[in-house]
Amino acid sequence: MKKKVLPIISHLFSGNIKKFIFSLFFLASTFLSAQDIGLFQQFNGRYDFTAIGNTLNTGPNDCNILTTSQAELNLDSGLTLIAARLYWSGSGAEFSNT
Repeated sequence: MKKKVLPIISHLFSGNIKKFIFSLFFLASTFLSAQDIGLFQQFNGRYDFTAIGNTLNTGPNDCNILTTSQAELNLDSGLTLIAARLYWSGSGAEFSNT
């Protein structure tokens, strides 16, 4: 009789442990968060966008970088510019505040 009861108990116990761990991670994620974010600006209607970009890297995963970079934006005449955004990012092994 004990041989049949122990596997059932261990099965129920392992299922509860999984639920407990899942619940713990779920609850922890509600208390741990990064900075608050908010909507900066919203555009409603029929808008289109154009994106351009360039890089200072000379190749993939290359530590040699260029000192300048440029890209040219060409827009059709008669368009109305609503907003312009700049996205910049960098990479490196270390960051220094000096």
